[in-house]
Amino acid sequence: MADADRVYEMRDVVFGFVKFDNQEREIINHPAFQRLRRIKQLALTNMVYPGAEHTRFEHSLGVMQMATDMYDCITEKSAGILKNNLNMIEAGIQRWRKVIRIQANGLSTKITA
Repeated sequence: MADADRVYEMRDVVFGFVKFDNQEREIINHPAFQRLRRIKQLALTNMVYPGAEHTRFEHSLGVMQMATDMYDCITEKSAGILKNNLNMIEAGIQRWRKVIRIQANGLSTKITA
C-alpha cells in the first residue's frame, strides 16, 4: 500500500519536474490516460522538424502544471480576498487547487466514461 502523502515526480521538458500525489497517480496510470502516450500532439510536424516530438500525454502533464502554477499565483496574490471576503479556509483553497489540476486535463470526463 502506497503512503497517502507520497509525492511522485515526472520530468517535463518545459516545466522540469511535475509533482503529483497518489490520487493523481492513479488517474495518470489509468489505461485511458496512458493511451495519450501514443497520440502525437504536433501531428506531422516531425516530418519537417525531426526533433519535434510531443505527445498528448506530455501535453496533459504540462497543462496540469501550468494551471497549477497559475492557480498558486492567483491564490497567493489574492489570499486576503479569498479568506476575508469569500470566507475560504486553507483546506478549501487546496481542494480547489486539486480540482483545477484534474480539470486542466479534462480527466474527470475521460476517466469516468
